[in-house]
Amino acid sequence: MMNRLDEHMVGIWQITTMPLRAKLIADHVVIEQSTTGRVISKIPQAIFLGLEPKEIVEILDRDLTKMVGAPVSILRTDFSGHNKNPFSSQN
Repeated sequence: MMNRLDEHMVGIWQITTMPLRAKLIADHVVIEQSTTGRVISKIPQAIFLGLEPKEIVEILDRDLTKMVGAPVSILRTDFSGHNKNPFSSQN
């Protein structure tokens, strides 16, 4: 059975182009580029688990942009016009 961290990462992998991995260190989820081991973000676990994968990817994009010094997006598609919950209109 997958834990919640794994479930969030599956969602993140489905919408990103960069190979990523996550580790739980102390009370933070550390997200790294899996090919280089370069840390992209450290997010408190409670916040990470409370966010949707799209919101986490927005944090990763922001942090990568700061690191690189130029706009970066690892999203497969532009989701800027979408709601947090893509099925909210059906509820």
